[in-house]
Amino acid sequence: MKRRWLTLAACAALPVGFAAEPSTAEILQQLQALQQQVQAQQQVIETLRAQVPQAATTGMTQEQVNALVKQEVETAMKDQAGPGLTLGKGIDGLRLTGDLRLRYEYADLDGDSDSGRDGVRKYDRFRHRARLGGVWTNKEENWEVGIGMEYGSSSGNSANDSWNKGSVWESGDVYLDYAYAKHTFTDSLEGLTLTLGQQKNPFLSSFAMFDGDLRPTGLSLQYSRAAFFGTLGAYNLRSDTRVTGSADQSTANMVAAQAGLTWSNERSNAKVALGLYAGDSETSEYTFGESNDDYSYRIAQLYAEAGTTLADAVKAKVYGEFLTNVGVDSDFSQLSYQPGGNYRSSANDSAWSLGLEVGWQKFKASYAYARIEGDSVPWFFADSDFGAGLPDGALNAEGHVFSLGYALSKNCELRGTLFLVDPLDTDSGNDGLGVTQTQLDVIYKF
Repeated sequence: MKRRWLTLAACAALPVGFAAEPSTAEILQQLQALQQQVQAQQQVIETLRAQVPQAATTGMTQEQVNALVKQEVETAMKDQAGPGLTLGKGIDGLRLTGDLRLRYEYADLDGDSDSGRDGVRKYDRFRHRARLGGVWTNKEENWEVGIGMEYGSSSGNSANDSWNKGSVWESGDVYLDYAYAKHTFTDSLEGLTLTLGQQKNPFLSSFAMFDGDLRPTGLSLQYSRAAFFGTLGAYNLRSDTRVTGSADQSTANMVAAQAGLTWSNERSNAKVALGLYAGDSETSEYTFGESNDDYSYRIAQLYAEAGTTLADAVKAKVYGEFLTNVGVDSDFSQLSYQPGGNYRSSANDSAWSLGLEVGWQKFKASYAYARIEGDSVPWFFADSDFGAGLPDGALNAEGHVFSLGYALSKNCELRGTLFLVDPLDTDSGNDGLGVTQTQLDVIYKF
């Protein structure tokens, strides 16, 4: 405590440069004034809290209550001598949001005894993912700006970071999670939004297509009206770099479209969507080199989900997804190795998943099965957890995912997840190889 007082006193003395140092009594007097200011502001907050129930009983609308609170806070801040937090012109509000996930992960390989890899411990690690962001709104111009940071990994499809991988109690790195501007149209264009920048994934899908941590960079047009919803986007995948075999810099881009219908009543809801994701020629060249012009990423998607409430207590949801890459060429494969002499990309161009989620009181359980063939979805979109430890991760793999969660509080959850995943097509390098993976999570959202 003494050290904190001395540090605070030193900081207070910096602005006066070489002027005479203030006495201890003067420092204590300044601190006492600051404490009185904080107490006065707290009294204003308590007064406003007491006025909210009174406003409800007198028939005031929520907008009137918000205006009253804003007026009282501004008046109180003007009456106080010290500075407060103020928002710039054109900003009506700031909302902070984020989450923290602590994880223990263990995975071992299940292979033939002759391979020498049966029971090999692939992962034994503690990990975390921490995210914090803010959303600024401008109601007059119908814009919002979101900026978020993540304390984890620079990888596009994983925000996890392992503890102490390089040294004891090492510090991690902070990366950009998202940075976007979103405009909501009105009048004749009501229901239409435009989002620019790095943004949360706007497409409806399961983990068979996209990892949950992916943040597309580009622009998205979204429209929702009555039962219809749709998304049209153009996104950059790579830039400021060169493809293998070329001396020129080039960009790789993708266009995507998804359209669907939604339905709901008091107890049930359902959604169905069709999607198409198409990368340009440079997208394939970043994977195969400059000489490849035949293989392309053209992913067609069908997704559906339905949810209901059973016996007024149990919430249930089922979902399914089918994907196929219509742009494959059997002379190429995106896998890091050829599984076998009979492997052909054109025969391994599909993926599908089925899942069930059930929630009751503080418990939530889920089960999912996925079959993801080697050239069905782009490797740079693949889920980073499913098949972790296999030669190509989620690609060329099938398996089961079991999960059970318990809510300790409104914002805190304990969760355990089990993955049982095996390769689809094998060769002598992964014959009989599978992975059993366990994750234990503590998650807090705010």
